[in-house]
Amino acid sequence: MTSLRLSGQAPVVARTRVWTSPAWLTVLIAAAMAGAFLLYRANLDNAQTAASLLAQAIVAETHRGRTADRVAHRSLNLEIRRSSEGALVSRHTIQSWENYDSHRRIQRLYDESGRLIAAATQNADGSRTLYHHRSKLAQPRGATPDSLLLDLDDVWQLTPSIQDYKTIIADSTAAVVTERATDYVVTFEKERTIGASRLIRATLTLAKSDLRPIEQTLVVQRGEELREYKFVETRFEVLPARDVPANVFEIERELVKEVSGGAVAPRNSGPTAPTSATASTELEIDVAYLLSQAKADRNEQVALTRSASGSLRVEGIVDTAERRNEFLHALRPFSSNPAVTIDIRTVDEAAARQKTGAVKETVREVEDTGDAIAVEEDLRDYFARRGLGAAAVDQSVRAFSSRVVNQSYRALLRAVELKHMVGRVARVDMRTVAPEARSKWLEMMRAQAAAFERENAALRRELQPVFFSEASPDVVEEIAINNDADLSRAVERLHRLALANNDAVRQAFMISNASSAAAFKSPQFRRNLEGAARLSDRISRY
Repeated sequence: MTSLRLSGQAPVVARTRVWTSPAWLTVLIAAAMAGAFLLYRANLDNAQTAASLLAQAIVAETHRGRTADRVAHRSLNLEIRRSSEGALVSRHTIQSWENYDSHRRIQRLYDESGRLIAAATQNADGSRTLYHHRSKLAQPRGATPDSLLLDLDDVWQLTPSIQDYKTIIADSTAAVVTERATDYVVTFEKERTIGASRLIRATLTLAKSDLRPIEQTLVVQRGEELREYKFVETRFEVLPARDVPANVFEIERELVKEVSGGAVAPRNSGPTAPTSATASTELEIDVAYLLSQAKADRNEQVALTRSASGSLRVEGIVDTAERRNEFLHALRPFSSNPAVTIDIRTVDEAAARQKTGAVKETVREVEDTGDAIAVEEDLRDYFARRGLGAAAVDQSVRAFSSRVVNQSYRALLRAVELKHMVGRVARVDMRTVAPEARSKWLEMMRAQAAAFERENAALRRELQPVFFSEASPDVVEEIAINNDADLSRAVERLHRLALANNDAVRQAFMISNASSAAAFKSPQFRRNLEGAARLSDRISRY
């Protein structure tokens, strides 16, 4: 190696920069590629961990279920919170017993004070029955995990279970796993729509020792409400069947009392049959469809309701006996159906029935409501410019106000009917009903939306020459309707717009102590009218 000497300095050895040589560069590039590949493999393995971990847990869960002559007893705490602000809604305790041999299972729900309020039983064939203290009737329910998410009151039955969790999330490859010292946490945060509900997040905690689910959190949105359901296991034990009292699988007497008479079913008689037939979703849609055709475009107060026991009731008052008979003829296919009650009376019949009841005397204080509507000056100026005399102006103001109020009310009734149609199937996944029933439901939805669109357009045409001389304001709000959940939200939004518009019209055009033109003359009222028009058009084309 050559040695160099500079003046006044020690010799310096010239070093070759080895790391810049081609061989070293090759090694560095190879190492970087290997590191990237290992990182990719680690991420790939992690993406597969949720699916493989849940598969292993199902094997373990199945193995536990094969234990002969054993009964599993489980206690859980359930906290329900409003997810947006974390406010506690309620606390419950769930006690469950499962016989591994007979495949019988019972869950009991207790409130915070320890009072039994509901129970659910499952037989060997998988059929389930729900008993609830409020109705005191056995209510057969399809209890798939998806169906339990359709009704927020049923979510308590979704206690931590591997198979149920897999069904709820539908796609285990979209879940991720976090490993902790003593457990694994599987997290699913891909939104999933189930009927009118949306699953926002679902987590399941598995004990490392035996892959048993010990905690579960579900965040579910229904309309504007966002709730968190947190299940935490507090006790789990497997006992010899001979040590478990036989009555742990029997329903408590207070849950099987019938509403009428308070008679108690024998403890060994099994579920109490409902006192009236339960109508299916398809039957309810069929009745609503024929009722809608019979009503046509008339704003008659004939309504379809479902009772707590699940039966249907068509009830209302019409003007004439001829009109009553038209309804009865239209609904004749259901006149002998035990799940449907039809009670349609004329005005005279209703009045006669009221006379047989007790007469109540009502005293109301008369308030000073004024003698003019809030927009009277605007209307008088408009009609006076058209050359009308004083008497004609008075008559025109009254007639115009009456038309506008009635037109706004007719539009609101259409929005209310739309909301009722959505609410009628709110607890049902419409993907599971018969195709013919779904088609009828959508046809009714489209017809009501189109009817609202016509009424709303008529209201806008009435108001346009008097109050809307300037161009329409921009409507920036756009709501896409791609599925049934979007449809439900759009109908709810349309209902709110129609309510706000009707309130503004009533305050501006009716004489009362709350008369005011502020809301009616605001830019927001005009935007609401335009927004409702666009929204109803989208609903009618869904």
